[in-house]
Amino acid sequence: MQRVIRSLKKCDSALQNSIYLAFKEGELETTTFPYLGELVKGVLYETDGLILLIPLNTIAEYNKNHVDISEKIDEELSEIDFEE
Repeated sequence: MQRVIRSLKKCDSALQNSIYLAFKEGELETTTFPYLGELVKGVLYETDGLILLIPLNTIAEYNKNHVDISEKIDEELSEIDFEE
């Protein structure tokens, strides 16, 4: 199987969610690999005949953005009066 190093943000949104949830559940194997001229820690994710090597810092960035969006949605929902 071919291995590809890829930032999480370069994956489509469905794949981002799948990888993030698998990471959050502790289902992904960790490893170290070269990325942008440095050795970084990351996870292995198998999909479509590929093994994706996803750097942990890109998952952390996704998590920060994901939490920010969730908080904004919660705030907007709390401002809506659902009673009729």
